[in-house]
Amino acid sequence: MNAAGKPEALGEVYEQAGAIATATHDADGRLQWTVQSHDGSSADTKALASTTSWTPVNPETVL
Repeated sequence: MNAAGKPEALGEVYEQAGAIATATHDADGRLQWTVQSHDGSSADTKALASTTSWTPVNPETVL
């Protein structure tokens, strides 16, 4: 994840307070976050807010 909260590599995974954000492709092939909440709901977003509060789940994919 870059300083603006955007994903840098497909498959990056971060967690925060029970939510999991995974870097995926949107319909146009651009990177986005797919965020699954602790309640099972999910949403797509271009950037994550509060970047310092997200922790990498798979550090080997972090650039």
